[in-house]
Amino acid sequence: MYRNLTSRMRRKKVNVNDLAECLGVDLSIIAGKLREGDSFTLDEAILIKRRFFPESPIEYLFDTEVTNIYPGLAARMIGHGHDAKNLAELLGMGYRGVLDRLSGRIDFELTEVIQLMRIYDSSCDRLFGEGNGA
Repeated sequence: MYRNLTSRMRRKKVNVNDLAECLGVDLSIIAGKLREGDSFTLDEAILIKRRFFPESPIEYLFDTEVTNIYPGLAARMIGHGHDAKNLAELLGMGYRGVLDRLSGRIDFELTEVIQLMRIYDSSCDRLFGEGNGA
């Protein structure tokens, strides 16, 4: 499923009909891709990005593997309506850097942890404690 794409679609009030019309395909094809996670071609992805979401990186829009290993942080992000792109903006870093941190490939820096504690008005344990989504 394309969570980032569908999130941006909701924010910008772009619907499945708009995508189907842009790509010149049947509505059911786009609905299936969004629902089932079937792949968009590179040409389709470029057309969608250029027409509707020029401000968003293509790898962000069509990323299907955003994983957050920190349930507490994930809960607060959701509660504030934030996604990885918003978090990148708030932390002043690149989208890929945020994805690497959320997935555990790279550790958060102390200054980033402090920023997150301020943004979400939470303790370090609540954001990063094991199994602490509450």
